Amino acid sequence: MMIQRKPFKALADIRTSNVDKKTVIGQQVVELCNYTDVYNSDAIKSGMEFMVASASDVQVNRLTLRGGDVIFTKDSETPDDIAVSAFVPVDLPGVVCGYHLAIASPRKGVALGRFIYWAMQSKEVISQFQVAATGVTRFGLRQSSIGDVLVPAPPVNEQQRIANLLDRECSQMKVVVEEHEHLATLVEERDRTAVKRLITGQDVAGPHEMRGPWWLAPTPSSWKPYKISRNFRTGSGTTPRSGDHRYYGGPYPWLNTGECNDSLVFETAKTVTDEALAEHSALKFYPAGSVVVAMYGATIGKLAVLGAPMTLNQACVALYEPKNLDPWFTYWWLWAHRTELMIMGEGGGQPNINQETVKQLVIPAPDRGEQHRIVDRIVEMRSWSQQIRESVDEQSILLAERREALITDSVAGLKEVA
Repeated sequence: MMIQRKPFKALADIRTSNVDKKTVIGQQVVELCNYTDVYNSDAIKSGMEFMVASASDVQVNRLTLRGGDVIFTKDSETPDDIAVSAFVPVDLPGVVCGYHLAIASPRKGVALGRFIYWAMQSKEVISQFQVAATGVTRFGLRQSSIGDVLVPAPPVNEQQRIANLLDRECSQMKVVVEEHEHLATLVEERDRTAVKRLITGQDVAGPHEMRGPWWLAPTPSSWKPYKISRNFRTGSGTTPRSGDHRYYGGPYPWLNTGECNDSLVFETAKTVTDEALAEHSALKFYPAGSVVVAMYGATIGKLAVLGAPMTLNQACVALYEPKNLDPWFTYWWLWAHRTELMIMGEGGGQPNINQETVKQLVIPAPDRGEQHRIVDRIVEMRSWSQQIRESVDEQSILLAERREALITDSVAGLKEVA
C-alpha cells in the first residue's frame, strides 16, 4: 500500500521547551520532565520521579504533558543520537516538558500520538532528523526543521492498526531483550566485583591505605598513586558538520561514543576525509593502544581501546603515550569503577564528565610487571564468560534489527497489517 508523506507540522502541533531547572519566586511550582526521563523511557507516566522546578503561566499552558503527546529529545552531543521519543499515555497535570526537549501533540482526526511515536523510530524518519540536526560541539533541532521532516501519514484507522501491531510485537521483543540483558548484567556484575578486587589489590597481603579518589577502596601501601595527567597524554576530537559530504567517507576511522562498547576497536561506522582533517584542527589521530573514555550522556564511562590509529568525536577522551600506568591496567581500573565515574558526572539533564575530570583521577598501582600479571589474570577470568556475552549480544542485535525493520516497514506501508 502506498502511503502519503506529510510534513510533521501537518500532523502535530510541535513546541520546543525553554523551561530550565531553576525555581523562580512567583512562578508556578511544577514537576519537570527532563532529558534523561525521555531518553531512558518508552512512556512518560504518573508515578515517575520528576524534578521539582518552576514555570510561568504561559509555559505551563503551553508545555504541560497531555495524553496522546509524544515528547522527544531535540539536542544531543552527536547528530546520530537525536529525536529519541517517549509516549504520554494520559494527562499529567503539573508535569511540564523541560529544556532540550520538544512536544508533538497530534492534530485531532489527522494523526494518533501512538503512531507518531512509532513513526519517529522508523529508519526513514530518523535519518531526516539526523540530517536536520545542526551544530559543532553540540547538535540541535530547530522547531522549523522538526516541522519540515516528512512523516508517513496513512488514514487514522490505518494508523491505529499499525500502532496496535507494533505495540504487541515490540512489547514481546522487549521482554526477550530484557531477559537477555538481565543475564548479561548478572555476568557483568560478577566479573566487575572480581575485577575490582584484583585491580585494587584487595587480596594482596600487608597494610592497605586510602589513596586516590575518595570513593576508592584502600589499596596496598606498597603500590604507588599515579595521576592520569602525569602518566598519559590526553586529547579529544570533534564532529565535522554532519550534512557536509566533503567530510565523510574518506580513509580515516572516526570513533563516536556509541562505538565505545568496552572492547578493542579496529573499524568504525564512519570515516573522515583529508578535507575534514585539514579544516578541523581538533580532529587528530590517536595511536593504536590508546584508551578511550566516553564522557557524555547515556554512554558515560563506556570504554574502547584503539586497535588502529583513529580520530574521535568531541564526546570522547583518549589516553595515550603511557608512562608508569599500563594502558590495559588503566582500562580495567576504569571499567571496574564505571559506576563511580557516572556519579562524578556533572549536569542533571544529561550527566557528563569532562577531560579534566579524567586527567585528575589518581590510580594506585604496582610496578608495570605486576600490572601485566593482574591484567593476564583478568583476561583469563573473563574468557570463560565471553561465550555467554557473545551469545546474548548476538541475540540482542538480531532482535534490534528485526524490531527496526518491523517498525520501518509497518509505518511505511510495506508490511501488511491485520
